[in-house]
Amino acid sequence: MTAPPTVLVGPSRFLPPPLDRLSQVAWDLSSFHGRRLARAVPVAIAQSVAWSVERAQRPTLPLFHATDGAVRVAYRGNDPALRDVVGGLLVPGGVFSPADRTVDADVSITEIPTFAARRYAGEGFLVLPHFVEFEVDLERPESERFGTRRRETVRRIEKAGLVLEEAHGDEAARFFYETMFAPTARARHGEHAIVRRFAYVAEAIRRGALLFVREDGERLAGIVVVPRLGAPDAVDAWLIGVRGGAYEQSTVAREAAYLLSMRWAREARRASRFGLTTAPPFLSHGLSRYKASWGPAIRPGLRSATALAVRATRATPELAARLVAAGPCLADFRTGDAALHVPSAEDLGGADDLAASRLRELALALSGARGATAASSPRIA
Repeated sequence: MTAPPTVLVGPSRFLPPPLDRLSQVAWDLSSFHGRRLARAVPVAIAQSVAWSVERAQRPTLPLFHATDGAVRVAYRGNDPALRDVVGGLLVPGGVFSPADRTVDADVSITEIPTFAARRYAGEGFLVLPHFVEFEVDLERPESERFGTRRRETVRRIEKAGLVLEEAHGDEAARFFYETMFAPTARARHGEHAIVRRFAYVAEAIRRGALLFVREDGERLAGIVVVPRLGAPDAVDAWLIGVRGGAYEQSTVAREAAYLLSMRWAREARRASRFGLTTAPPFLSHGLSRYKASWGPAIRPGLRSATALAVRATRATPELAARLVAAGPCLADFRTGDAALHVPSAEDLGGADDLAASRLRELALALSGARGATAASSPRIA
């Protein structure tokens, strides 16, 4: 196996060998441990540190706009993957283009510091976390967690005779990285793929476990699970990949990686909670739907640097319909601790009677402001 070439970025570009490579390894290790530590420290500290790092790396917020003729969206921020998710749901077929000045839009979306999310809600912005988290309660029987389709998937996995292998050592780690993780990341996310370097992946494996799904001795898929700091009963899935990056063609093996690793966490590690990592804050998004199908609790990801502040300047029936269809996971601060709220057509005043003022009322209600009218839809977490 031949490792893919390493592209030097950041300060590493200016260091002579071997300091350049050592610098990147140090960065990868600190990135892994920083991400892991963020789950253990108080939320406010994690948010402040993440925002400081974000602003140091990307100090400006570029403006983009997109329209499909029916809805116009302005997006100010640095995350191209999340921007494309928003575009695909609110302006299907539209393409975001850079804008040099303020643009005329039906809805404006801005990346804001997560620690200021509640303040923005109190100012009339609908706030979405940068991502949502999924956590499975392993103490609930699978028959209760899984719906009909998921139970059928379990039967297919068991019928196929797939088994789990707990692997160790550098050779197994490189096999996973070169034949599964990196190809899968590139195949799924294309130009927006974030392919962690090998040092990051190897450290995750050392701190956790590398589990392969096998059929007749052949490794078909792999998943890296890591115990959660400060939570001895919780295990998180960090990285996953399928042989050759054939994600769409490896459905059973990919599903088996999640199912068998959950069973392994419960039986071998006595875990009662299993984190399925994150997905975009829209329940209609394919990744969000997939992870929700495992029967997890869904919570806002509050430890990231940024959240999204949304404000409609010109509300229309078409915008209302697309908002409801997208299933946006709005931050809900009504009980003090942030939860999630997915708006219904009733929340928005009805598709034929949407007004920008109605969206502002909903934002104020979710902020927990005194005197605000409660939103009709239930919290989902």
